[in-house]
Amino acid sequence: MKSIKINVVLVSPLYPINVGAVARLCKIFQVEHLILIEPKCDYLGEEARKAATHGVDYLEKAIVLDSFNGVKDYCDILAAFSSRDATGRNLIRTPWDLNEFAEKLSGIEGKIGLVFGRESDGLSNEEIMACDFMVTIPINSKYNVLNLSHAVSIALYQIHRATNIEIPFKYRIANEKEKERLLLMWNEMVDALDIQERMKRAIKLSFRNIVGRSLISAREAHSLIGGFKHIKNHYKKQLHLEEESIWKSHDLKKS
Repeated sequence: MKSIKINVVLVSPLYPINVGAVARLCKIFQVEHLILIEPKCDYLGEEARKAATHGVDYLEKAIVLDSFNGVKDYCDILAAFSSRDATGRNLIRTPWDLNEFAEKLSGIEGKIGLVFGRESDGLSNEEIMACDFMVTIPINSKYNVLNLSHAVSIALYQIHRATNIEIPFKYRIANEKEKERLLLMWNEMVDALDIQERMKRAIKLSFRNIVGRSLISAREAHSLIGGFKHIKNHYKKQLHLEEESIWKSHDLKKS
């Protein structure tokens, strides 16, 4: 039995024929859910149904959300598919090659959301930032923008190929609540540093990107949370001792 569950997420799809074609792919690759965020077309209409053929049930059972925030209730990891690059000082996301990403998924257990943007202009920076990964499909062409259903088919095939190899041991990836708890602990420690706010934001963002890209396991997340708690408590004690020392010194001077 496959221990990884794949969800296909379409953000504001414009054309019913594309949604139908994606539903057909979901049927072929036995995707867990088709999730539609603010669809801009009639995904249950005749055109979508014709394109879906035997995948009509994915259209009828599609999870429809009115905002991007709700998608995390169905996925432990979100991978944003985009043709954009992130280089230099732009820390929005370091893109992963699809082949590398698919291989990374071969040893894990969990629910993965493959997020695809609008046919017109793809995913926004905010939507990419809300995901754990940014994934690109390598194309040797000056025009590297694929049709929506073509991009989904390539992604599903590559992931299906990589994750159907038998792995002796698979680990459970940290879920959204575990990752948020880890990031909260880290952010609290960073906030305590005596540095510029701009640097704090960069440190927090870098750690968030690392946590997302690493596909951190639940055990690793809990170990880090425990470690951060000990560090936090240690510095609280140190601060308390320093304050006591200052007050004692102040009292001695007064006497």
